[in-house]
Amino acid sequence: MMKEAPRDNLVCEQTVLHRAGAIQHGAGLIVIDPSTQMLVACNEKLNKAYSNPQNLGDVFLPNDHRTITKELRSGKLGEPRFLQLRDGEFVWASMFEADQYVGIDLTYVDEDEALDENANYFFAKCVQELTSAHESATTSDSYDAPRYFDAHAQGVQNLTGFDRTMIYRFDPDWNGEVIAEARSDAEIPSYLGLRFPSGDIPKPARDLFQLNKVRQVMEVTAPLEPVVSTAREDTPFVVNQSRSAFRYTSPVHLEYLTNMGVKATLAIAIFVRQRLWGLISCHHLSGRMRVPPQKLTLCHVLSDLASNHVARLLDRQRSLADTSAQDLLRKVSQAAEHAETPDELAQIVTDNRAGFLRLLKADGMQFESETTNWILGDVPPAECLTPIDQAAKTWRDIHGRSYIATSDLHRFCTELPPAALAFGGVLHAASWDNKMRFKVFRNAICQRQIWAGNPNAKSDDLDLASDAMHPRNSFAAYLEKTKGCSEVWDEGVLQASRSLQSGLRNIEMSFHKALRERQLRQSNAEMRNALVSANHEAHHDELTGVENRRGFEKRLAGLLPRAQRQNAMWLCHIDVDHFKRINDTFGHLAGDAVLKHIADLLQVAARGKGQVARIGGDEFALIMPGEYSDEDIQDLCWGFNERLREPLFVGGAEITVSCTLGVTSFDIGQEDSGDILARSDMALYAGKARGRGVCEFFSPDMEDESKNRRHLEEQIETALACNEFVPYFQPQVDAQTQSVVGYEVLARWQHPTRGILAPCTFLDTAERMGAIGEIDRAMLRNALDLQLGWRTQHGGLVPISVNVSFDRLQSKELINDLHKIGDRAKYVTLELLESIDLDDGDMQISETLDDLRKTGVGIEIDDFGAGRTSILAVLKVQPDRFKIDKRLIDPIANDKAARNIVKSVIGIGQTLGIQALAEGVETEEQVKILSELDCDRIQGFYFGKPQPAANVERTHFAAA
Repeated sequence: MMKEAPRDNLVCEQTVLHRAGAIQHGAGLIVIDPSTQMLVACNEKLNKAYSNPQNLGDVFLPNDHRTITKELRSGKLGEPRFLQLRDGEFVWASMFEADQYVGIDLTYVDEDEALDENANYFFAKCVQELTSAHESATTSDSYDAPRYFDAHAQGVQNLTGFDRTMIYRFDPDWNGEVIAEARSDAEIPSYLGLRFPSGDIPKPARDLFQLNKVRQVMEVTAPLEPVVSTAREDTPFVVNQSRSAFRYTSPVHLEYLTNMGVKATLAIAIFVRQRLWGLISCHHLSGRMRVPPQKLTLCHVLSDLASNHVARLLDRQRSLADTSAQDLLRKVSQAAEHAETPDELAQIVTDNRAGFLRLLKADGMQFESETTNWILGDVPPAECLTPIDQAAKTWRDIHGRSYIATSDLHRFCTELPPAALAFGGVLHAASWDNKMRFKVFRNAICQRQIWAGNPNAKSDDLDLASDAMHPRNSFAAYLEKTKGCSEVWDEGVLQASRSLQSGLRNIEMSFHKALRERQLRQSNAEMRNALVSANHEAHHDELTGVENRRGFEKRLAGLLPRAQRQNAMWLCHIDVDHFKRINDTFGHLAGDAVLKHIADLLQVAARGKGQVARIGGDEFALIMPGEYSDEDIQDLCWGFNERLREPLFVGGAEITVSCTLGVTSFDIGQEDSGDILARSDMALYAGKARGRGVCEFFSPDMEDESKNRRHLEEQIETALACNEFVPYFQPQVDAQTQSVVGYEVLARWQHPTRGILAPCTFLDTAERMGAIGEIDRAMLRNALDLQLGWRTQHGGLVPISVNVSFDRLQSKELINDLHKIGDRAKYVTLELLESIDLDDGDMQISETLDDLRKTGVGIEIDDFGAGRTSILAVLKVQPDRFKIDKRLIDPIANDKAARNIVKSVIGIGQTLGIQALAEGVETEEQVKILSELDCDRIQGFYFGKPQPAANVERTHFAAA
């Protein structure tokens, strides 16, 4: 279930258990300030015995005093050990952290226990008993959970000597159940099979087990002993006892134990993957019971042994469920390879209905995506599914989980139509975009649960005057019947659901590809045989199945002699355009699917005569024989890109892909593979410079271009290191008043020899080399520094608009920079450049924009109306302002249609509450028209060209 279900009347979730001014009777506590080694507090008995002791020497013998002092000075807490007090008594001392102090728990022991020879003998005996207890538990079938827990309970009882030992397991609601029990006498009441409500061990108590896995109460009815200050006699002292073995026990819990007839207890926590799985709970029914320190130490070992074994049991449960799920999925997947239509695939899934429902221990199941709706068995009608989906999404968003499993559907989703009453439990999982949903249903049953006492009964001792709460008096078996629920979802089912969800999605996604692969396998049996050889693994790419770079270079080296005989061969160097953006937007699984798709298309383009290789992360190579002409290769590349432009659907997402190809021939000569690859790379770069998605053939002049490009890239790197990129400012004016309302920050390169360079000389190269994000970063930081300086000097903040590229938007550093500027953020607008595709549904971009808005900055969209940004993107992003592209502004003075388009764009902004800014305005007539069309802002050469910061400071503040 989703949350704790307090089934009793104990109001104790807010109880503070670890900060108290008392400890258990019969124990001792010393609190030390480690900076001074002085005592600040101790238990009352010790304080009186040593007359307000002030230092360790007042309590311990000199040797022990020196040992503790040395450990305190080292800053490390010493191991538990036997020490002797000044009055001759022996204690077992355990140090623990207590906020700024160090606490020392003292257990009074007999002299025989403490003397070295006797202590060693006693410890060896305890280890022998522990070994015997563990062996008795593990000699049974280690994967037979009931037998293991029974043996473990008996072993713990033999080790500790308590009258009753129980293995207590928590359910998802934090209610507990006794699943194993050992009793020293058959007359002792049994709690085996009984359940205990979550309030019996409330959250504060459960949390403390994280810090101290073993907890004993030596005498339930003994009064608590106060902790007092050593500086002021009889003054209570409250200290953090989270890690203390003898910390304060709440009166409610002591009364609870008394009502149960328990005189002393020992609890040993069992953790599985940092979560409290259960307890080994020991009860003594006749008087005080102190567990010897050596055995108490071994109880920690018992906790670890039990925790490890439970983890193995759960892992095995998950493993068995996963194995069964994979077997079923393998069966469905193999059958799906022969399906030719979606209906045939759905029928294959339906034919395996019994296997799915048996594995999930369910009555019905639904797998739903944008293109698929498989329903198996009994599921609620359609009018019930929508509120269940909405409730599940809300819960997952709140808790950050990918699934929800509840055995109480109607508590989880309170507003369901009557038709849903037949169902009691649901397991609901969904993809991050909620486009894929996997739902498993269980019918409602009448659940019978036996509790230790009525969990809903009020105590007869309830103090109405003080509203104090008391635990129930009776722990006799109480049968409770609950209607409308289902069985709790166990770990095996949860694992099976995860495996089936993922597997069914993969089957759906790879449906069409499976058909192609089957046909390919049928016609390439010889190739399949080669795939299993070691040579194939060494020279082929695991993801795509084509040759890797090592295999490609070996093949190319072997082809050079043939090239000399045949006069020529062709090398096509293929690079996936914006592949990083595909990975960032759709995830690495989608990126892998794109790479496999490209490899498949290249295999088709090669027509069995060429060789395909993946030579880098997003780079491929294709070698074709010299019998092909220039035109043939051109047609081959064009055909490949045309097929590639067809939308690719991966996991319900539509992905559009293009590639740039660089082509070179290698003729008879003394060339090596490095020279050939270098030429194809030059051609590839030229193709990218021409706009990507094209095929470019190598020409000799590209070598000079390559050298120039490398030189420019080196200069850009130097410019970034030397802060040569500086901000220029172009005014933005109010369209009605024509007063300056802000400035757009534009990058300029202050070249040491060539002077000020416009963006057209370096931005494309910077983007291709991955430096555009660094330039954006420099512009923003420089502009913010100037803005702050102007405020300091002139007393006003100048609104600025700064360009943000896709690379910069992906950087977490951007958010950090903006958080630092505080209230200045409302004077800063980030302009999202056209290179950021806001239509692709990228969740990461959406989350980044949400984070940006939280800093207080404005959001502006570039080139609306003529760029890549659609109206849908504007609706989704909800910017503060969008820019109308210059290409729409240029003709408005002479073209009525253009004027109407601009009017419509401005109208869209007014309808949505978004300001419109016209850029590229150069004439007075354009200004007049835009003012009449109610445009909000104008920017262009008519009002001013981009200027350096000094000019802007002089003109702006002079006007002010």
